[in-house]
Amino acid sequence: MARGLGLVFLAAALLSPAQEKKRAPLAELEMEGFRAERSASRIHIDGILRNTGASSIEKPRIVFYFISPDNKVVATRDAPVEVKRLEPGEDATLMLETAFPARASGIRLEAYDGNERYIKLTNAGPYPIE
Repeated sequence: MARGLGLVFLAAALLSPAQEKKRAPLAELEMEGFRAERSASRIHIDGILRNTGASSIEKPRIVFYFISPDNKVVATRDAPVEVKRLEPGEDATLMLETAFPARASGIRLEAYDGNERYIKLTNAGPYPIE
């Protein structure tokens, strides 16, 4: 019986809130001024990414999901942001030119870092292709 109580107290001590590990602050991005413009068979994309989180982002990259009028993904493109590290509060310009996917009428975005970790992206679309 005493051994069973000892195990209960040991488990309670290990699971107590005082023993919680602190998590690293989350990275967050915000898209501003996003624009996608079609010209002949190409799409020109530009916008500004701002690190609104509390931690720096190593090798940020954006995934573009080209969507059809019925909101289905018709193509995907992946592009690095032209900075190696984006510190909290800093901005980075996003500029990309790519072939126009058939049936695409809009773009939805996702963000990741260089280690393939998802980054919360505010104002991720969908944006119309003009």
